[in-house]
Amino acid sequence: MSDISRLVIPDDLNAPDRLYHYSSQQGLIGILSSHALWSTRIQYLNDSTEFRYTLGILQDAIRVRRERFEVFKSKLAVGKILDVMAKGFESMQSDHIHVACFSGNGDALNLWRGYCPQGSRGFSIGFKADQICDAASRNGSFLAPCVYDPQKQTELVNRLVDDFFSQATKAKEEGSDTKGMGHDFFNDCVFLASVLKHPSFKEEGEWRIVTGPLPDNHDKIGVRQGKIVPIPYFRFELVQPNDKLDVEIVVGPTPETELSIDSVRTLLKIHGCVGTVRGSTVPYREI
Repeated sequence: MSDISRLVIPDDLNAPDRLYHYSSQQGLIGILSSHALWSTRIQYLNDSTEFRYTLGILQDAIRVRRERFEVFKSKLAVGKILDVMAKGFESMQSDHIHVACFSGNGDALNLWRGYCPQGSRGFSIGFKADQICDAASRNGSFLAPCVYDPQKQTELVNRLVDDFFSQATKAKEEGSDTKGMGHDFFNDCVFLASVLKHPSFKEEGEWRIVTGPLPDNHDKIGVRQGKIVPIPYFRFELVQPNDKLDVEIVVGPTPETELSIDSVRTLLKIHGCVGTVRGSTVPYREI
């Protein structure tokens, strides 16, 4: 784990006991029957600023440093490093990273409205955090909380850029190869781009499973139907074949709470899952 990753995910950081994924009826059935999540390619998430938001912060950091070093015409290495960084940020937008989103709150009005089609027909699926962490390790992914505080976001970006800039400048002066350093730097940029979110989303308190960049011919990449365009996804296996998926299902606000609870309990038994089912306490309805 890199220094930047440790600042976002320190060793003493603990996820909530359960992390909830809000879903439709179709999504619930699919997840419980397959014991897997479809992690969406990050460019296709509902928030249209994903990735580009962090890219803007990174570009601002580069602009400030370019202006700062403009007077040092003799330091050609500085300009070359800044050029490489700027071009690399642009290419980040096409990286095939996939994300599954969770909240520590399994019964939140804004999440019913925002992530369940016709909120009164949705479900939140609470997974045990330790099962999610184990699954992330097996799938070459990581679990991290989103960062919403603009000051912390800027601090993280500045720390990353300054550390790389210092190391790369020194290596250039010594005639050392910076290729490996650049690879690590852009991996860290991609990491930040996957967890920094606009402050307006703060109330969601989101946690994310994030994959590394994956090729389209990866055996777990698929494409599902979207509202406007087909959406690529990564099939994220939640448990190993002989393990039980442990979930807490919250039935969204609905006039048929007891019927829905009963049917979900049946669904758990059919697909060999263990856990509990309860109804939402949010007084929300659609009329």
